[in-house]
Amino acid sequence: MRYEAISLHAETAMKKIFKFSRLQYHGQVKEFLETHTKGETRESFIAKDSKSVPFHWKKDFEKNFTFVQNIQSKCAKAMQLCVVLRQLILNIWKN
Repeated sequence: MRYEAISLHAETAMKKIFKFSRLQYHGQVKEFLETHTKGETRESFIAKDSKSVPFHWKKDFEKNFTFVQNIQSKCAKAMQLCVVLRQLILNIWKN
């Protein structure tokens, strides 16, 4: 699941993550998400505006795409393994 999807649709994403993890989604999780994704400041943390923050990284990397390409080349094998692992897990769950 992509960071952007979690940030833009936090509750829906977390429900999917909990279901995937075979955990019960509790009302306290919903309350936590509502209080931590609205952009207001609290004593012990600063909540972020979940609608604008997830795309900020793109602006930073657009300035130096060579940096992005370097990361992608170093992570290519790991990403391929993640795709294979995901497919194996899906196949196991289907059976």
